[in-house]
Amino acid sequence: EYLATKIVESTFFGLVGLAFLRMLSYSWPMACFLAMIIGGGCFYLAQNSLKKKAILRRQRIKRSFAAAIDLLALMMEVGGSFQESLKVVARENRGHALGDELALIVNDIDMGKPRKNALENFSNRMCDEDIAEVVFACNESEELGVPIAQTLKTQADRIRVKRTSWAEKAAQEAEVTLVFPSMLIMLACLVTVGAPFILQGLSQFSGPQ
Repeated sequence: EYLATKIVESTFFGLVGLAFLRMLSYSWPMACFLAMIIGGGCFYLAQNSLKKKAILRRQRIKRSFAAAIDLLALMMEVGGSFQESLKVVARENRGHALGDELALIVNDIDMGKPRKNALENFSNRMCDEDIAEVVFACNESEELGVPIAQTLKTQADRIRVKRTSWAEKAAQEAEVTLVFPSMLIMLACLVTVGAPFILQGLSQFSGPQ
Protein backbone atom coordinates (compact mmCIF):
# COMPACT_ATOMS: atom_id res chain seq x y z
CA GLU A 1 0.00 0.00 0.00
CA TYR A 2 2.87 2.36 0.83
CA LEU A 3 4.63 1.68 -2.47
CA ALA A 4 1.38 2.01 -4.42
CA THR A 5 0.76 5.39 -2.76
CA LYS A 6 4.26 6.56 -3.61
CA ILE A 7 3.85 5.43 -7.23
CA VAL A 8 0.69 7.54 -7.49
CA GLU A 9 2.43 10.50 -5.87
CA SER A 10 5.46 10.16 -8.15
CA THR A 11 3.20 9.99 -11.20
CA PHE A 12 1.39 13.12 -10.02
CA PHE A 13 4.65 15.04 -9.55
CA GLY A 14 5.83 13.84 -12.93
CA LEU A 15 2.66 15.13 -14.62
CA VAL A 16 2.92 18.44 -12.77
CA GLY A 17 6.54 18.70 -13.89
CA LEU A 18 5.51 17.90 -17.46
CA ALA A 19 2.90 20.66 -17.45
CA PHE A 20 5.35 23.16 -15.96
CA LEU A 21 8.04 22.27 -18.50
CA ARG A 22 5.58 22.68 -21.35
CA MET A 23 4.70 26.13 -19.98
CA LEU A 24 8.42 26.94 -20.22
CA SER A 25 8.26 26.03 -23.94
CA TYR A 26 10.21 22.78 -23.67
CA SER A 27 9.67 20.38 -26.55
CA TRP A 28 7.47 17.36 -25.91
CA PRO A 29 10.34 14.80 -26.01
CA MET A 30 12.53 16.84 -23.63
CA ALA A 31 9.60 17.65 -21.33
CA CYS A 32 8.57 13.98 -21.13
CA PHE A 33 12.15 12.92 -20.45
CA LEU A 34 12.59 15.44 -17.62
CA ALA A 35 9.14 14.59 -16.20
CA MET A 36 10.14 10.91 -16.07
CA ILE A 37 13.30 11.89 -14.19
CA ILE A 38 11.23 13.96 -11.73
CA GLY A 39 8.76 11.13 -11.11
CA GLY A 40 11.48 8.50 -10.84
CA GLY A 41 13.49 10.71 -8.49
CA CYS A 42 10.50 11.19 -6.19
CA PHE A 43 9.90 7.44 -6.04
CA TYR A 44 13.59 6.73 -5.40
CA LEU A 45 13.71 9.24 -2.55
CA ALA A 46 10.60 7.71 -0.99
CA GLN A 47 12.07 4.20 -1.22
CA ASN A 48 15.40 5.35 0.18
CA SER A 49 13.71 7.11 3.09
CA LEU A 50 11.67 3.98 3.89
CA LYS A 51 14.79 1.80 3.71
CA LYS A 52 16.65 4.03 6.19
CA LYS A 53 13.70 3.98 8.60
CA ALA A 54 13.52 0.18 8.35
CA ILE A 55 17.25 -0.17 9.11
CA LEU A 56 17.00 2.14 12.14
CA ARG A 57 13.94 0.27 13.39
CA ARG A 58 15.68 -3.08 13.03
CA GLN A 59 18.72 -1.76 14.92
CA ARG A 60 16.50 -0.54 17.77
CA ILE A 61 14.87 -3.97 17.99
CA LYS A 62 18.21 -5.82 17.98
CA ARG A 63 19.59 -3.63 20.77
CA SER A 64 16.69 -4.58 23.06
CA PHE A 65 16.16 -8.15 21.85
CA ALA A 66 18.59 -9.92 24.22
CA ALA A 67 17.11 -8.21 27.31
CA ALA A 68 13.59 -9.09 26.16
CA ILE A 69 14.58 -12.75 25.72
CA ASP A 70 16.07 -12.79 29.22
CA LEU A 71 12.85 -11.39 30.68
CA LEU A 72 10.79 -13.91 28.72
CA ALA A 73 12.94 -16.79 30.02
CA LEU A 74 12.68 -15.48 33.59
CA MET A 75 8.89 -15.26 33.40
CA MET A 76 8.69 -18.83 32.10
CA GLU A 77 11.05 -20.12 34.82
CA VAL A 78 8.73 -18.83 37.54
CA GLY A 79 5.80 -20.72 36.05
CA GLY A 80 4.37 -18.55 33.31
CA SER A 81 3.36 -19.98 29.96
CA PHE A 82 5.00 -18.77 26.77
CA GLN A 83 1.97 -16.73 25.73
CA GLU A 84 1.47 -15.12 29.15
CA SER A 85 5.18 -14.32 29.48
CA LEU A 86 5.25 -12.88 25.98
CA LYS A 87 2.34 -10.59 26.84
CA VAL A 88 4.25 -9.30 29.86
CA VAL A 89 7.39 -8.64 27.79
CA ALA A 90 5.34 -6.88 25.10
CA ARG A 91 3.70 -4.73 27.76
CA GLU A 92 7.09 -3.87 29.29
CA ASN A 93 8.31 -2.74 25.85
CA ARG A 94 5.20 -0.77 24.99
CA GLY A 95 6.02 2.24 22.80
CA HIS A 96 9.16 0.54 21.49
CA ALA A 97 9.49 -1.10 18.07
CA LEU A 98 10.23 -4.44 19.75
CA GLY A 99 7.07 -4.13 21.83
CA ASP A 100 5.05 -3.62 18.64
CA GLU A 101 6.52 -6.75 17.07
CA LEU A 102 5.94 -8.85 20.18
CA ALA A 103 2.37 -7.59 20.35
CA LEU A 104 1.86 -8.82 16.78
CA ILE A 105 3.10 -12.28 17.81
CA VAL A 106 0.70 -12.30 20.77
CA ASN A 107 -2.16 -11.21 18.54
CA ASP A 108 -1.41 -13.97 16.01
CA ILE A 109 -1.44 -16.59 18.78
CA ASP A 110 -4.66 -15.17 20.27
CA MET A 111 -6.27 -15.44 16.84
CA GLY A 112 -5.56 -19.18 16.81
CA LYS A 113 -2.38 -19.26 14.78
CA PRO A 114 0.17 -21.89 15.93
CA ARG A 115 3.05 -20.47 17.94
CA LYS A 116 5.56 -21.81 15.42
CA ASN A 117 3.89 -19.92 12.56
CA ALA A 118 3.57 -16.73 14.62
CA LEU A 119 7.28 -16.80 15.42
CA GLU A 120 8.20 -17.55 11.82
CA ASN A 121 6.13 -14.58 10.67
CA PHE A 122 8.09 -12.40 13.09
CA SER A 123 11.36 -13.77 11.70
CA ASN A 124 10.22 -13.12 8.12
CA ARG A 125 9.26 -9.53 8.96
CA MET A 126 12.64 -8.81 10.54
CA CYS A 127 14.88 -10.57 7.98
CA ASP A 128 17.66 -10.76 10.58
CA GLU A 129 20.06 -13.66 11.09
CA ASP A 130 20.15 -13.51 14.90
CA ILE A 131 16.38 -13.32 15.26
CA ALA A 132 15.96 -16.15 12.73
CA GLU A 133 18.30 -18.34 14.80
CA VAL A 134 16.36 -17.62 17.99
CA VAL A 135 13.05 -18.47 16.31
CA PHE A 136 14.51 -21.66 14.87
CA ALA A 137 15.89 -22.70 18.27
CA CYS A 138 12.53 -22.05 19.96
CA ASN A 139 10.65 -24.10 17.39
CA GLU A 140 13.18 -26.92 17.66
CA SER A 141 12.86 -26.88 21.46
CA GLU A 142 9.11 -27.22 21.18
CA GLU A 143 9.38 -30.18 18.82
CA LEU A 144 12.06 -31.95 20.87
CA GLY A 145 10.48 -31.26 24.24
CA VAL A 146 13.45 -29.22 25.51
CA PRO A 147 12.59 -26.48 28.09
CA ILE A 148 12.22 -23.33 26.03
CA ALA A 149 13.31 -21.08 28.91
CA GLN A 150 16.80 -22.59 28.90
CA THR A 151 16.96 -22.26 25.12
CA LEU A 152 16.03 -18.57 25.35
CA LYS A 153 18.74 -17.88 27.96
CA THR A 154 21.32 -19.62 25.80
CA GLN A 155 20.30 -17.63 22.75
CA ALA A 156 20.39 -14.34 24.70
CA ASP A 157 23.95 -15.08 25.85
CA ARG A 158 24.94 -15.95 22.29
CA ILE A 159 23.56 -12.65 20.98
CA ARG A 160 25.49 -10.69 23.63
CA VAL A 161 28.74 -12.45 22.75
CA LYS A 162 28.14 -11.82 19.07
CA ARG A 163 27.35 -8.16 19.73
CA THR A 164 30.55 -7.76 21.75
CA SER A 165 32.60 -9.34 18.95
CA TRP A 166 30.95 -7.03 16.43
CA ALA A 167 31.72 -3.96 18.57
CA GLU A 168 35.37 -4.99 18.92
CA LYS A 169 35.64 -5.55 15.17
CA ALA A 170 34.04 -2.17 14.46
CA ALA A 171 36.47 -0.48 16.85
CA GLN A 172 39.46 -2.09 15.11
CA GLU A 173 38.16 -1.05 11.68
CA ALA A 174 37.60 2.50 12.94
CA GLU A 175 41.16 2.61 14.29
CA VAL A 176 42.58 1.60 10.90
CA THR A 177 40.35 4.11 9.12
CA LEU A 178 41.57 6.95 11.34
CA VAL A 179 45.26 6.33 10.63
CA PHE A 180 45.38 8.26 7.35
CA PRO A 181 43.39 11.32 8.58
CA SER A 182 45.58 11.40 11.69
CA MET A 183 48.71 11.44 9.55
CA LEU A 184 47.30 14.30 7.47
CA ILE A 185 46.49 16.30 10.60
CA MET A 186 49.97 15.69 12.01
CA LEU A 187 51.56 16.73 8.72
CA ALA A 188 49.44 19.88 8.63
CA CYS A 189 50.52 20.73 12.19
CA LEU A 190 54.19 20.22 11.29
CA VAL A 191 53.85 22.42 8.22
CA THR A 192 52.08 25.11 10.25
CA VAL A 193 54.78 25.11 12.93
CA GLY A 194 57.74 24.84 10.55
CA ALA A 195 56.46 27.14 7.80
CA PRO A 196 57.84 30.40 9.35
CA PHE A 197 61.32 28.89 9.74
CA ILE A 198 61.24 27.49 6.21
CA LEU A 199 60.15 30.83 4.75
CA GLN A 200 62.79 32.68 6.76
CA GLY A 201 65.49 30.31 5.51
CA LEU A 202 64.33 30.68 1.92
CA SER A 203 64.29 34.48 2.16
CA GLN A 204 67.82 34.53 3.52
CA PHE A 205 69.02 32.13 0.85
CA SER A 206 67.41 34.11 -1.99
CA GLY A 207 68.38 37.54 -0.60
CA PRO A 208 71.21 39.72 -1.88
CA GLN A 209 74.66 38.12 -1.54
